[in-house]
Amino acid sequence: MPDQKSPPSEMIRVPVPLIGMVRRLSKLHRQGHTIALLQGLEELLGKFDSKNDIDITAGSKSVKQLEKKLDKLESHLADQGSSVETKLEALAKLSEGIAKKMDLIERAITSGRLGNSKGRRQTAYPYQLSTS
Repeated sequence: MPDQKSPPSEMIRVPVPLIGMVRRLSKLHRQGHTIALLQGLEELLGKFDSKNDIDITAGSKSVKQLEKKLDKLESHLADQGSSVETKLEALAKLSEGIAKKMDLIERAITSGRLGNSKGRRQTAYPYQLSTS
């Protein structure tokens, strides 16, 4: 596999403590060492699991704040969803009404009631016609 450097646009930001590990995993990936890459990922995940110092109990203040924010977001999304549904229903009714009107206009045109009268039209007033 030829060594190709990724363009700068594909660079990502990682936390400072992870820079070394990300470089190592990236190098393994570019070289095609899948097994070593997977082992490195397992090692990285193991480090995270062993250093779990975050209080995630149900009584934790930060967990309660996150739950409140999540509840707010869920209710907001539910409100938006119902609003969108009612707007879609109104648009559907409107489009049905337009379709019915267009159908009536089409029938009127084909039956000759609208526009194309088959009779001869007078092009002048009766007093303008010549009596020869």
